[in-house]
Amino acid sequence: MDIMELLFINNGYYFNIVSISVDDKHVDYKKYYNLDDIYTSREYVYYNPICKQTTAINSQSIRNYRQLKRKFHLGISALKYLKSERYSNVLYTHKYCILAQICEGFIESSHYELLLTQAKIIKIGNKKAKPNFEERIEVFINKLDEINKKYSVAIYKTLGIKRKTLLEKLTNTRHQLSHYVKKEKIIVRDDYVYVFYLLESLLRILLLEEIGIKVDGNLKKNFYVLHDFILDNKGKAKGLSDFKDLEYQLKYILKHNKVE
Repeated sequence: MDIMELLFINNGYYFNIVSISVDDKHVDYKKYYNLDDIYTSREYVYYNPICKQTTAINSQSIRNYRQLKRKFHLGISALKYLKSERYSNVLYTHKYCILAQICEGFIESSHYELLLTQAKIIKIGNKKAKPNFEERIEVFINKLDEINKKYSVAIYKTLGIKRKTLLEKLTNTRHQLSHYVKKEKIIVRDDYVYVFYLLESLLRILLLEEIGIKVDGNLKKNFYVLHDFILDNKGKAKGLSDFKDLEYQLKYILKHNKVE
């Protein structure tokens, strides 16, 4: 099951198990695990692996993953069900609310919590200080900044939002949906799906890094596809050159029947 979950985190969806063999002997996995509830909704199966499967799956990563699961198993379970077929008809406002809680729980279970706590104690001079949601969710924004800088994926530009505003909207939206307190500057209705995909991808990246897996060039492909998915659905593309991924470039050519 740990291997299946690592594959899920790396790829963004569950594989359909055809058979399992150990030492050339068939194993009836249904005697040990019930996977019927975690078939991934088809809407999510567009991802590319964050890193090579052989990089994600090895004896050390499995040991590290088991250590993380002792603290964060509820969050991992929630993420699996959030992306399952049974959740496919749930509104993205609700999906974002749950995902935001999962992301905060991950930070609390990771090494980032200690770093954030130490920084806040130094900043305000209170030894009992604890990070708040905005400070925890900014870890994800920092990772996005790192990816933007390395691969020039231009996610902020495509979303039509500045970094500071995105952080503010992620925080305000979570507070409004979780605590039923009216907030200004929240995620607009049509952007929930894009924010969900973005935050969920960043969560899986941070999960892999937390267990010592170094992500590779596949990450670039993931965010190029995400960039083009947002660009295409928002109708902001002015031409073929606006797209970064080959599949979306071919889609544009077929749609407009021209090459620029």
